[in-house]
Amino acid sequence: MLQLGVQFEGPAEQARTGRSRAPLQRRGRGRPRDPFVLGQAEIVVAGQIDPARRGTRRALSRPGAEPGVAAGGRLGLEPVEDLVGWQSWTGCVHSWQSRTTGMTGEERGVAEAGELTGRFEAMPEDWQRALAVVAHPDDLEYGGSGAVARWTREGKQVVYTLATRGEAGIDGMAPEEAAVVREREQIEAARVVGVDTVEFLDHADGVIEYGLPLRRDIAAAIRRHRPELVLMTNHRETWPGGPWLNMADHRNVGLATLDAVRDAANRWVFRDLLDEGLEPWGGVRWVAVSASPQATHAVDITDTIDLAMDSLRAHRAYLEGLGDGPMSDPSFLREFAAQTGARFGGGLACDFELIPM
Repeated sequence: MLQLGVQFEGPAEQARTGRSRAPLQRRGRGRPRDPFVLGQAEIVVAGQIDPARRGTRRALSRPGAEPGVAAGGRLGLEPVEDLVGWQSWTGCVHSWQSRTTGMTGEERGVAEAGELTGRFEAMPEDWQRALAVVAHPDDLEYGGSGAVARWTREGKQVVYTLATRGEAGIDGMAPEEAAVVREREQIEAARVVGVDTVEFLDHADGVIEYGLPLRRDIAAAIRRHRPELVLMTNHRETWPGGPWLNMADHRNVGLATLDAVRDAANRWVFRDLLDEGLEPWGGVRWVAVSASPQATHAVDITDTIDLAMDSLRAHRAYLEGLGDGPMSDPSFLREFAAQTGARFGGGLACDFELIPM
């Protein structure tokens, strides 16, 4: 996935160089689509945001991408210089941004352009059982529940396994009370999208450690439910569209889940599971990661977006604890689904990073 940032070359730079870049026509309704010119990982797009920010916008590929790959994109762009000090650049309006919330129409034209972002492939459908493994109540509802609702409607079986009960997730509620409330809300959220089985591994919220105990518990769940597809949330260091650090619980549970898929298949790893009647299971074909900055595939959720929003609304106490803000209003799921759908043939969609096993 090619991720974009925006820099404005303001009047000072134009005065220094004595020129400004020639603009290109951006994509827009009722206007011919001019091809973007791709040169040395730089795309120049015409732009004026307001009179105080006149200038040319330069969209840059994500730093640190492998040459010719551009962070998973398909354009063959070379990476540009490391954007250290990005926030201090004159005229900068935001950091890495792939979601278009808060953008002007012209910024959105850059971020949503299919030529720049690539297209998602369809998720495989030739499976019957899935196991979702996440750290907290609400993790699935912020990413993959629309897809889960579609799959259960089609007769597929999905089971939820949560590492914690989310007891540290509500600042104004004691952990002992929050654990009970959030367990109840998660079970209801799962019911909304057709999931009947919800398990809790009872690791400590906020301080989950990657290690053998966590791997063993997840491997046991995999052997118990014998899925073909394992779902999890983003295990990478940052979230899509920004430098925002992903919390340790998500990273640790995600990495442990990937390792547990292999552990579950090996008879001689966690041999005590055999004493519990849990025979090895090597039938996991894919791991699908929701909310990943390296998404590759998608599922159409046009018919289940309302269920996805209702499942998030089931986390009433948690959302109230967040206070006012975009993450406490489930309607943002529809906007994100529309952005994903624009890269998946239209409609509304949910994206995943698909990892073959």
